[in-house]
Amino acid sequence: MAAKGFEFEDQPWFPSHWRRWQMDYIRFCIRLLNPYKDLKGARFESSKQDWLDLASGTGGPARMLKKNWEENSSTELILTLSDRYPSDKNILDIDVLLDELPPSDGYTMFNAFHHFNTQEQEQILFKVSKGNWALVAEPLTPSLFTFIGIFFLTGPLHFLLAPFVSPFSWARLFWTYLVPVIPIVTCWDGLVSVLRAPSSNHLRQLAEKASNSSFEWSVELVPFSFGRVSTLVGSKKISE
Repeated sequence: MAAKGFEFEDQPWFPSHWRRWQMDYIRFCIRLLNPYKDLKGARFESSKQDWLDLASGTGGPARMLKKNWEENSSTELILTLSDRYPSDKNILDIDVLLDELPPSDGYTMFNAFHHFNTQEQEQILFKVSKGNWALVAEPLTPSLFTFIGIFFLTGPLHFLLAPFVSPFSWARLFWTYLVPVIPIVTCWDGLVSVLRAPSSNHLRQLAEKASNSSFEWSVELVPFSFGRVSTLVGSKKISE
């Protein structure tokens, strides 16, 4: 399993507005790099699918994929975002470990699986296996290349890109330039995330253990311009 580490955004005492500004910058970077653009949607069995995204942050990846998936299928996707620390009233307050998940056709989690230890990851896979399909995607890999890239993206480049992040906030710029809390905590959390990122072998072990007679998990590695997205893809087995 990957290294343990301390991330500011996981802490209940971390100020909510700092967490929101950190998530806004991460969403901006995801749009810039677009690591999820080639992720394929599930084989939807009906014309309408409920979809619950877990540990959503501000929901950037899920919203982007909803648009892509709907453009490439005839299925209407009803997306609901959720998070342990909801950033607005439209995001459900759900702790994926402590709360019972609402019924849904599908479940997703983007760039959050590394926040949990192995036992918790197994618990998450068991919970989302109650739907028809599931997708867990990690855009970070535990490598020196990724570590250096995340350092520059969340550290030095933060000062260059911050004015272009939406929504615009003078308060966010104050805590970026005059008192650079946001770049520091974003960079720290990003580097720790790389150290905690699961390897493909670890994901394969989880997939094998989580698969059963009714739900099957597999691992797919999807390349993008600056790395690869490691995904756990789950689907309900069709009875013959």
